[in-house]
Amino acid sequence: MKKVLVDTNCLLDGFELNSETKYILLSHVNRELDKHKVHGDNELKFKTRRAVRFIEDNLDSFEFDIKDYNVSFADGFDNCFTDNKIIQACLDNGYNLMTNDFLLKQKGMAYGIEIISSGRIHNDNGYKGVIQVKLNESQLAEFYENQTNNTYDLYVNQYIVINDLKGRHIDTYRWNGSKHIKLIHSNNKKI
Repeated sequence: MKKVLVDTNCLLDGFELNSETKYILLSHVNRELDKHKVHGDNELKFKTRRAVRFIEDNLDSFEFDIKDYNVSFADGFDNCFTDNKIIQACLDNGYNLMTNDFLLKQKGMAYGIEIISSGRIHNDNGYKGVIQVKLNESQLAEFYENQTNNTYDLYVNQYIVINDLKGRHIDTYRWNGSKHIKLIHSNNKKI
């Protein structure tokens, strides 16, 4: 079975699993994920939560390498730099490497490490936590009748604000992964 070390950016961008591959997660990558859960902007935190759920949902496809690697593959390389530790782990264990980091790919190839394409599945360029749509009466009726259809390709916990064709607010929903949940707006504001 092929062993592929997965860089953090591939976990954040998403990738399709191959049943003939065991995906290796370094302790360094786990620490980066832990850091991203609490530090960074909301988009990074969202991607991190999604990546952790992906790992949990596919635990049989992953193997955890908890060794802390010391860089020894070449003189003068920073031992604190995670990319160097990733290269060291690949060299020590014969791992292939999956990364979207161009410079890490180049360094890996320079040391004879096979680079595996991630085939990104999440295109988060322009991701927004809320989308707004303008619907005519028949589109609105279809939306209400089909609450389990994710017609607008929403991410889990992404909101959709529904407006009429003149731009007036009609409703707001949140996609929970299986259906749209109507948001109830309260006029009672507590101070």
